[in-house]
Amino acid sequence: MDIHLKKALSKSKGGLRGLIGPSILLFSWWLGSHKAIWNPFIIPSPESTVQALISMIEDGSLIDHVASSTGRILSGFAIALVTAVPTGVLSGLSPGFSAYFSSSLSFLNHLPPLALFPVLMLWFGIGEPSKIGVIFLASFFPIYLNTMEGVRTVNKSLVEASRSCGASTWRTFIHVTLPCAVPGIITGMRVGLSYGWRSLVGAELVASSSGLGFLLHRAEVFSRPDIMAATLITMGILGILLDRAIGYLTMSDSDYMERLRRR
Repeated sequence: MDIHLKKALSKSKGGLRGLIGPSILLFSWWLGSHKAIWNPFIIPSPESTVQALISMIEDGSLIDHVASSTGRILSGFAIALVTAVPTGVLSGLSPGFSAYFSSSLSFLNHLPPLALFPVLMLWFGIGEPSKIGVIFLASFFPIYLNTMEGVRTVNKSLVEASRSCGASTWRTFIHVTLPCAVPGIITGMRVGLSYGWRSLVGAELVASSSGLGFLLHRAEVFSRPDIMAATLITMGILGILLDRAIGYLTMSDSDYMERLRRR
């Protein structure tokens, strides 16, 4: 059998296995609702949840809230990415550079981003900057720490071999150090995105007039568990899509790293 066909079949089987858990959960949800095992006011039925989801899509409200949350998460995450990766690389390459900032960064890392949200609102108001700031704080440290660790754990033999072949420090960094650190950077990006997403929803619950967190809070105020369930499902799906997007965007770098290891 062709190797590509084998890989395709293997991936399809893995995808089918991944559907087993959600299918069991969905069936249990449907069965519990129809057998009246729990109060529908506490846990709405799948049918009412889907109907609420369709209604919000048709009137455009869900799209607007998704757009608001997505714009905030992408803005905060992008700022965290362009600051955390260079800082992590420098910290990984230079212990002296890391020593200057390690204590301050460690202190900030252990402060919950949502605990700093009132301070950000005091500085920037309740507008977009405070929410983007929360996302930045939540996303920065996973990216920074994983980047730094990825650079520090690069195989020294590869670096020495590159230098012995006459490569400059810059070329060694570009062609050896950075590709070897890519898996750590990608891991930091994925973890940072999930942390940023959670912090964003928390900020929208507190002070916002749009976004999925605001939609969830409004549904709770008006006692609409079907909208709450639909919003939670939307959050989960959107989180998966954003995580998969990072995977697809960085796939070429991961493939390059794999080829480098094989060599």
